Amino acid sequence: MRSVFLRKVVGIAVGLALLSACAGSGSGAPAPGVAPQADGFAGNGEAGASNLSGQYKGTFSENERLREATLDVAQYHAAIGGKLTLQFARFSKAEDAVWTLSGSKLAGTIIIAAGGWCVLATTATYDPTTHVLIGKFSPTPGCSGLTNGGYNLRHKCVYKPARSQDVRPDAGGLRMC
Repeated sequence: MRSVFLRKVVGIAVGLALLSACAGSGSGAPAPGVAPQADGFAGNGEAGASNLSGQYKGTFSENERLREATLDVAQYHAAIGGKLTLQFARFSKAEDAVWTLSGSKLAGTIIIAAGGWCVLATTATYDPTTHVLIGKFSPTPGCSGLTNGGYNLRHKCVYKPARSQDVRPDAGGLRMC
């Protein structure tokens, strides 16, 4: 049990290290070749007009396999993170996912346990009118057996904030989880 926890901690640390590498060398430009990034992604400061915290349901596809998926995320300013749960025939598997947000575009990592830990570089776009998060991912070097893929997740509900002043009007009619 302790080794599983340690592997998760190491996996999250690797993902966050890769995500922070997107900040570049301090010159304001991202380091080249670190991870694919969405067009116009700046990843700075405040989040755009969207409140992306909450639960999403939809599909996750990789290697021509389509799986049902649930995403539970929290948001703080431009940082978003949580659990991506993938449904398999007889079990489900929860994976860690983190993004940074700029406007309606996201860039980040998903950490998958696939014969070891594998980091997937991911970019996505959130449509606040349809409440749909559409993204693509690609495995980083060293991830054997995984290919490029994508996900299509509909925002089902938002998490209740701790304080009433944290309720944001941009939830667009989504109910509380």
